Amino acid sequence: MLKVIPRNHLSVKLVGGVELISPYLSSCPCNHPVRFESLHADIVFSSSPLPDDLPLNEGKYEGQITGAKLWFDDYSHTNTLIVTLDSPSLVDRHNSIIDNYHVESANASYTPHVALLYRAIPNHQSFRWWYNEVIETFNGRLKGKTLTFQGEVITSSSMWIKDSTSDTGTPNSEATNSGDGVNTPML
Repeated sequence: MLKVIPRNHLSVKLVGGVELISPYLSSCPCNHPVRFESLHADIVFSSSPLPDDLPLNEGKYEGQITGAKLWFDDYSHTNTLIVTLDSPSLVDRHNSIIDNYHVESANASYTPHVALLYRAIPNHQSFRWWYNEVIETFNGRLKGKTLTFQGEVITSSSMWIKDSTSDTGTPNSEATNSGDGVNTPML
C-alpha cells in the first residue's frame, strides 16, 4: 500500500554546481528527469515523521562527485539514476540526526547523492545511450568536481508499506511499463 508519511524527508538544495548537471537533464530522453529547481541531496529519509523540534541548518554543505550509478530503491522497486558524493559534512549531519533525535533511517546505509532520474529503466533501448553517457561522464571527467548545497527542507513523501491485504507491500510484481521509461504501479 502506498502511504504518505508526513515530515519524513530532510534534504538540502543544490546551489552550486548545477551547471555540471544541467546539460544531462536537458538532454534526457525520458519525460521525467528531476527539475533543475528540485535538485537536492537527501540527508535523512525516515519511515516515520521527523521530530517537530529538529532544527534546520542554514549552513552550506559541500560534496565531491565520486561517480554516477543506477541505484535500486527498495521501497518503489525501481531504479534511480544518482550522482554519488563524498561529503563528510552531509554524513555528519545525517549521523547527528540519527543519533541525537533517535530517528530511524528508511535506508540500511547512507550514501550522499543527487538524484537525476527516478524510475529509470536501465535496459530500455531508447534510453540506454543516455544512461551510459551520464554514468561515464560522472565517473570520469566530472569525478572530483564540487557540488554545494544550502537550505534544508523537510517534506512529506510516499512509501510502500506492507499492510494486511498485501504480501509484500510493494509494487514490484504489479508494475507496468507505460512505454515512456516509467514503471507505473497498478493501484
